[in-house]
Amino acid sequence: LGIQTALVPLPTAQRLSGVRAVFGEHYPDPVRVVSIGEGTLDQLVREAATDAVSGAGGGGGTEANSTVLSMEFCGGTHLRSTGQALGWVVMEETAVAKGVRRLVAVTGVSAIQAQEQARGLEKRSEELTQQIEAFISSAQEQLSNSLLVSLECDVKDDHMDLGRKLEDFQGQLSGLKDEVEKAEISITVSIPLRKQFQQCQKDLIACRKKYIAAVVEDSIESLLAQSKHASAVAVSSDDPSVPASASASCAVLEMHLPPLVSCDAGVMKTITQRLQQECPPNFGFLILCPDYPKAKLQCFASIPPLLSSSVTLPLSASASSSASLCESASSSAPSLGWSAAQWVQTVTNALGGKGGGRDGSAQGSVDMAIGSGEEEKRRKADYRVAVEHASLYVQRRLA
Repeated sequence: LGIQTALVPLPTAQRLSGVRAVFGEHYPDPVRVVSIGEGTLDQLVREAATDAVSGAGGGGGTEANSTVLSMEFCGGTHLRSTGQALGWVVMEETAVAKGVRRLVAVTGVSAIQAQEQARGLEKRSEELTQQIEAFISSAQEQLSNSLLVSLECDVKDDHMDLGRKLEDFQGQLSGLKDEVEKAEISITVSIPLRKQFQQCQKDLIACRKKYIAAVVEDSIESLLAQSKHASAVAVSSDDPSVPASASASCAVLEMHLPPLVSCDAGVMKTITQRLQQECPPNFGFLILCPDYPKAKLQCFASIPPLLSSSVTLPLSASASSSASLCESASSSAPSLGWSAAQWVQTVTNALGGKGGGRDGSAQGSVDMAIGSGEEEKRRKADYRVAVEHASLYVQRRLA
């Protein structure tokens, strides 16, 4: 489209039909008028001047103005035609004052480059969004149809792959989001892309929560299966409310989470509560769990009040031998009570870690090697030491 400019006396310019100006702005006299379109600006100016002399109202030149798309007071347009601009891309929109907004735009080669970059990012974003949607749909079906952790405490390969894909998509989304933030593209493209990324992120977070919930649920099933092999313990207490036939049990439980799932406080709270609800009464346990995201071997222990406040000894297969053991316990005065804190510290002290708590519950952790080769060998060796010392505490309490 053609662009025409002219210096016009301010009173005449103000009578031009369809002219645009900023309300309250002070303009020089004469003022520069710019028109875009096929109309003849000179003719419009002559008609406006004639109307001013004759006293006629503004709005003359309707026929000539019919093909003028824009006409305004402006001091900064220096093109002969809109084709010279090549393109127009709004890069930024900000508030200047109340009710006043500022647009920052580019033209020329910069506009073409911005458009090309925007098209590339839009295409990549659409492809990634489709991949994420397909993955989430498949993951939800997978999580609802099969176990994530086998009862032998070994994470299944296909579900480890699910966790890795989840982490990979979150990384890809974060990387593409950073590219869009840094890219010099139109806000008409970047704003919808940000909204698209936010929705994808919400979907991935929801999928991750379901994944962790499924991992925890299957870990609980594995721990419950292990608890069936707990060591039975007879209890001798001075408390008259404790029946003479009272008994308890204890076990060292091993939990193996997928490498991308952390054994955090929320996970352990859920697991501990379920074990306390579903295991036999007076069940004491210590859980060992490698935590790959934190590079720690986590240790959690829970002791029921009956075990922490009573004399304990092995529970025999028969009632008569049980009674004999109780008498033996009274005569030899075995050590009173179990302590979750001591149980945890038996493990952490052996491997240079830290742990503590109360008699009823305690937790600790040991630095864990991450990697393959020699680090993997050291990690497995440390884990065996942890299991041995956790079991040794039980053996000593029952000795």
